[in-house]
Amino acid sequence: MPFTQQKLASIYFGIGRMLLIAPHIPNDMGQHHVIQITFSAEHDFAIRTNESDWKKTKLVILDSNLPHQLKDLTGHQVSIAIIPENSRGKTIRKNILKGEKIVFPEIDMTNFHESFMNCMNEEYNCQKAFSLFDECIDFLTGTTGFTGPIDQRILEVIEIIHQNIQRSFSAARLAETIHLSEDRFLHLFKEQMGLPLRQFILYQRIIFATKYFMDGKSLTEAAIDAGFSDSAHFTRTFIAMNGNKPSDIAKFKNLFRVFICFPEK
Repeated sequence: MPFTQQKLASIYFGIGRMLLIAPHIPNDMGQHHVIQITFSAEHDFAIRTNESDWKKTKLVILDSNLPHQLKDLTGHQVSIAIIPENSRGKTIRKNILKGEKIVFPEIDMTNFHESFMNCMNEEYNCQKAFSLFDECIDFLTGTTGFTGPIDQRILEVIEIIHQNIQRSFSAARLAETIHLSEDRFLHLFKEQMGLPLRQFILYQRIIFATKYFMDGKSLTEAAIDAGFSDSAHFTRTFIAMNGNKPSDIAKFKNLFRVFICFPEK
C-alpha cells in the first residue's frame, strides 16, 4: 500500500543498533556497515544484490557491506540493523549467515511483525522496542543472547558525548572525566560498546543529525548541530551507514517519529 499521510513510521536508535518500522521508502542499490534483517507480514517483496537478480521473499538477512536494493514492499516493513561487532551481530553471522552474504530463511515472522506494529503505535517505547529487537534475533538464531549492564563509567561518557554532540572529543579528556588512563579507557570502551570510540562518536553524530533533520531542521543545520563540518560530510557518512541519501527520506520526514534510546529504556 502506498505511503500516505495516514501512515506512521518509527525509527529507534540504540547503542550500535537501529530498528525501522515503516512503509517502504524507494532506494537505489546501496550498502552499509550494519547487518540487516528485513521482513514483511502478508506479501512478498523483492530484493537483488550486485551479484544476483531480483528474488521474492518475506524475510531476508544480509551481512554488512553487501550492495543491495529492495522493491515491491507493500504495507509496513520491519528492518533490524545491528553492527557486526555486537555480540548478537556475531551470533547472526555464526548461526544464520554461516559464511554467506545473504540468506532467505523460511520462517514465519507474522507474530513479530504484529508485535512491532503494536509497539510503533505507542507513544514512547524504547524499552519495548529493543526488548522485541532482542527477542527477534534470539528467535532467528535459536539462542538466548545476554546483554549485560553497561559499566556506569561508560554510560557517563556516552551521556557527555550526547550532551555535547556538536563538539570534538578527546579520548584523553573523556578518560580523565572517569578517572582512567587513556589506554585503559579505550580498551574498556571497545569491550563494552563493541567498537572503537571514534567510530562510536561518528555513529552518534549520524543518529543526532538524522533526528534533527527528521524533526524539521534543514540538512545543513542538522549536520552542523550534530558535529559534522557541513551537509556534504553528513550526506556521505549517512550513505555509507544506511545505503541511501538523507534526501531520499526528506519527503517522508513529517511522517516519522525518531527515538534516540539512551539507555534503551
